[in-house]
Amino acid sequence: MTKRTVLSAILIALAISLPVLPSHAQLLGLTPAEPTLDFGGAGIISYDATTGLVTISGVPATLFQSDPFILGEVLGTGPEDERLMTIQFSVDSAGRFAAGVDGPDLVIKGSIDTDFDGVPNYDGVLLQANVAQFGFADGGPGAGDNFDLRLHLDTVTPGALATIYGGKDLAIRIVSEANAEFPTPFNGSFAAGFTAQAGGV
Repeated sequence: MTKRTVLSAILIALAISLPVLPSHAQLLGLTPAEPTLDFGGAGIISYDATTGLVTISGVPATLFQSDPFILGEVLGTGPEDERLMTIQFSVDSAGRFAAGVDGPDLVIKGSIDTDFDGVPNYDGVLLQANVAQFGFADGGPGAGDNFDLRLHLDTVTPGALATIYGGKDLAIRIVSEANAEFPTPFNGSFAAGFTAQAGGV
C-alpha cells in the first residue's frame, strides 16, 4: 500500500468519525450561573439587516439564588410601573458582534422585594451592561433557535443588582421557539432581517 493510499484511508476514517455539526452553529457556549434573572417567552428578538441592529426585549420575571437564598418576583417600578429588559447592539453581515449602542446595551428595570416585607430591596434600574460577545445557532426550519451573549457590567451605573453579581461578567442565554405569529424568524443568515419570539435567563 502506498503512502498516498494510507493517507487517503486515514482522511476517510477521520471524516467518518467526525460528528455532523449543525450549520450556522456559532454559540459561545455560555451557561448562566446564579444568581439568575429570567424573562418569559413573550419577549422579542429582531434584527434590521439595513442597520445591523439587534434588539432584544422582554419582561424580567424572577430573581433566584440558592446560596445565600434569594427569591423575588420582579414587579414594576416608578410612576409608570416600568418592568422591562432591553438589549441593543450591532453585528456585521456574518452575525459577529460589531459594536454597542450609545449608553448601556442592556437595561433592566423593575423592583424586587426579596424579604417579602412590602418594601423593595432592589428598585429602579436593576442592571446595566455592555455586550462583549454574541453567539447564535439556527435550529432549522420549524425548529427553535438559540442565542447567547457575554456582557460586562456598566462601569458608571451598573444597577441595583450589580453587587450580588460581584463584578463578574453576565451571561444571557436566549431560546427562540418557532411561533406562527412570527413568519420571518432567524434562518441562520444575517443577510435579511428577522423577528422572532424570545425568552431566556
